[in-house]
Amino acid sequence: MQENTKKGLITELRCELDFSNLGFVVSKPITADSRYDYIIDVNHKLLRIQCKTGTSYDENSFSFMCCSTNWNSKSIHTYTPDEIDYYYILFDNKSYLFPATLGNKRTKILRLKAKTHGNQCSITWAQDFEFTKVMEEIMK
Repeated sequence: MQENTKKGLITELRCELDFSNLGFVVSKPITADSRYDYIIDVNHKLLRIQCKTGTSYDENSFSFMCCSTNWNSKSIHTYTPDEIDYYYILFDNKSYLFPATLGNKRTKILRLKAKTHGNQCSITWAQDFEFTKVMEEIMK
């Protein structure tokens, strides 16, 4: 199995586990060409989830892709809020849930800790999108 395939599979399995551990029904499309990987039934509201594996960006942050790439045709398709509700990201064995409304570029960077210098006002902090924290807000 290729390394990127293995990482993607682990991310998807972890997504299933995280939502299942909270007691939610997890559904998976039967076709491979769906824009989302899972549908999660949260208190009778269906959430479309796209799974992504985070990659280290620098020592203070990680990134994930907000698009899909067809390697045969070289086409790139950015996900929209009409197609998915959240990105589920697994990075360094930690889960994050990021709203699709905020992932409007090909790549999104989430900061883990502050740099010692520079402007901090436009940073997207990873801690704000930790899985359990976002799910607590959704379930309110």
